[in-house]
Amino acid sequence: MFAFDPDSFLTEAEELDCENTIKSLLSANEKIDYYLWHLKYEIFCDDKKYSKLGTFADICKYLRKEHDFPLSVNTCYDRALAYKEKRIITDKLGIDISHLQISGHALQELRKIKDLARKELVLKKALKNAKNNSSNQITEPDIKIALSEVEREEQLAADDSLVPGSVQLKLIGGDFTDEEQVKQKQSRVGQVSYLYISGAPDANLNLEEKSGLPQYRTEGERLEYTIIEDTTAESDTSRNSFQSHNQGLSFPKGRIFLWNKMRFRSTAEIAIAYALDCQNVEVYFPNCIARCHEQGVPTNKEPDFLVIHKGRTGILEVDGPHHTSERRVLEQERERFFRLKSVRIVERYEAQRCINEPHDVVREFLRLLTMN
Repeated sequence: MFAFDPDSFLTEAEELDCENTIKSLLSANEKIDYYLWHLKYEIFCDDKKYSKLGTFADICKYLRKEHDFPLSVNTCYDRALAYKEKRIITDKLGIDISHLQISGHALQELRKIKDLARKELVLKKALKNAKNNSSNQITEPDIKIALSEVEREEQLAADDSLVPGSVQLKLIGGDFTDEEQVKQKQSRVGQVSYLYISGAPDANLNLEEKSGLPQYRTEGERLEYTIIEDTTAESDTSRNSFQSHNQGLSFPKGRIFLWNKMRFRSTAEIAIAYALDCQNVEVYFPNCIARCHEQGVPTNKEPDFLVIHKGRTGILEVDGPHHTSERRVLEQERERFFRLKSVRIVERYEAQRCINEPHDVVREFLRLLTMN
């Protein structure tokens, strides 16, 4: 049925919890979603552990066959996932949905949105639409409509022309007054925005290991950053062409974000910087130019993150959409150059993963960096 691994099985106390949960599933229909979630995500750790009765799916089959349990295996999975999404809404987003009826399909659709900030925007949009329609129900079409509205607002924001030094605007997820509608075409430079980081920085650590880390929120954090340069509009690509600095260079068709007095070219990089802070990394240099000599010829190279930790030096790269397969040969030459200069590792991570799982990315990178 599955590979035998003693460490993957439940302890005696967990086995007892599993048995009690199975009994509860048979006797408390009104709490069935909770118990399915508890079994799958807390007892079985999202299918990372097994019971003497087997897997989560095995138990669902057993309940249906031996006790006439009304739900199929697929439905059990769906109901557990839906309840998990409800917990994200209430615990992480802080939105009260107790007065609403949100269908399982709506929760499944909402679950597809991995970024917490966008999830919050879509849900609030759906709630607002439901209130306008005097409804206390949220269905799958409601979530899809809200998502399309958010995407449309994001596109409007991306298409705006930029005027340096103009009034700050919140272009996404807010209502515009008549005066604000006139200003929609103005710059986002100087606008304060927020990035939501999910996950715990100290996951899988024992108490002694955690004692060496700073106290960060265990269920995520909201980071504030500011757009300080924006060259995404054609008319602005040369606006800062004569400005020079050695950290967070401007590129045509790109933005520069300011967080903790450091310059970044994406919110993914901000997420990684925050995760590096959480792990007490000894030294890291974000987006700093390195003056290099290749065969006697001086050149500039800019690693995303040059990290020094426990006597080891490594480079962590955040790969956005501009990192195409055509550029891979050049990137490999660049990585080889740094490794030849005693940089221990050069690891690349896809930008979306850096946003969704920054703590996991950094933990993995540091393991590779300090591995014997």
